[in-house]
Amino acid sequence: MANTLKFGNGEWYGKKDTILAYNDENSNYKPLPFDFSRASKATVINKDGLIETVGSGIPRIDFLGNTKGALLLEPQRTNLITYSEDFSNAYWTKSGVSVTSGFTSPDGTTNAFKLIASSSNTAVAHNTYSGAVSITSGNTYTQNLFFKYDNHQYIKLQYGATGTGGLTGNQNVVKLDILNKTIIQPDSPSVATITEFSNNWVMVTLTATMAATGNVSTEVVLSNSNWDNASIKVGGESVYIYGAQLEAGSYSTSLINTQGSAVTRLADSCSQTVPDGVIGQTEGTMYAEIDFKSKPEAGSPIVSIMTLNNNVNNLQNCIILGIERQSEGVNRFYPFVQVSNSTVANVIGGTLTDGIYKVAFAYKQNDFVLYVNGVQIGTDTNGVVPTTSQVLVGERYNTDTYKIADGIKETKLYNTRLSNSELAALTS
Repeated sequence: MANTLKFGNGEWYGKKDTILAYNDENSNYKPLPFDFSRASKATVINKDGLIETVGSGIPRIDFLGNTKGALLLEPQRTNLITYSEDFSNAYWTKSGVSVTSGFTSPDGTTNAFKLIASSSNTAVAHNTYSGAVSITSGNTYTQNLFFKYDNHQYIKLQYGATGTGGLTGNQNVVKLDILNKTIIQPDSPSVATITEFSNNWVMVTLTATMAATGNVSTEVVLSNSNWDNASIKVGGESVYIYGAQLEAGSYSTSLINTQGSAVTRLADSCSQTVPDGVIGQTEGTMYAEIDFKSKPEAGSPIVSIMTLNNNVNNLQNCIILGIERQSEGVNRFYPFVQVSNSTVANVIGGTLTDGIYKVAFAYKQNDFVLYVNGVQIGTDTNGVVPTTSQVLVGERYNTDTYKIADGIKETKLYNTRLSNSELAALTS
């Protein structure tokens, strides 16, 4: 099973505007540079487990939860919270709480805050909430915020309605046990997640679909195990906070730092017009290992091979291994083949939950098959193979809005249709 293209698997070599793959030529890997672009700075989790900001055009290898790293490719997103770190600013309204600064944050510097319940002889609400963010009815938004336990255990993170702001159902709040780093009582399991970072920090994410056009805020409430907003009568109980983000979309992306205005991180792009022989023109196999944890808004391409004409948005001839969102919270692999802009073959299957997946899509005329984690998912026995010349990772074409937001740990291309036993072994 000689690879014609090897990308990742702990071997990451990148610099501004370039990241390397390798071509297996005569049993000797040759560098195969991929063009990389992102016209803005962005954050990533480095080898030390800390949030690091990298400059424009620098590829991001994310080490959150793994030691080999994964290529991070994200769509354009905007943090609508205008003071993402400075909780002392008047932008953050405090009710029954105060804040102090000078604590080590997930980026390793002393820019985190402590949120402290004020002393009171009577029960009062203890919360802080951001300035108003304009939202649109029917659109989905995701907020996230970092917490660390100090001496207070129970917290609610929620969308605070301002004016006519509204939410669907009870998806506006998530209840947390910060001491044990768990979600105690989510209003819907599909819209709240908690992710552990270094130094005992966790990032909590809450996704909701808006029921009305208006304004909302990001709100943090210190509570007790009964989730009573006005339950704390003794002051001094506290929790550390850092890095607030609110973005339009059905899943969270990497932290976008703001200091007084909304900030946009532009999309990542990774592609290459490869030498002859790397892509199999009559048969081949596409392989990827991904860390799936996003919720695609429509589709998420993992690896795409195609020929682009003058209209870069036209998928005339392509073979794409990707993920499709079938319905809210239900995702599946969806590899397909198009010739002259018409789908000639597809193999759909597998239900994805958060975790690591090894997936391979093998193609040959009238012979297409999908394997996931060692198991054959499906086949298609009708279709031809288009002529292609370009490889794209995490997207379908450079200006496409469909981009994967999961870590791509490894990709490989073979210019032959591997046997079923080889596919099972490769993905096991």
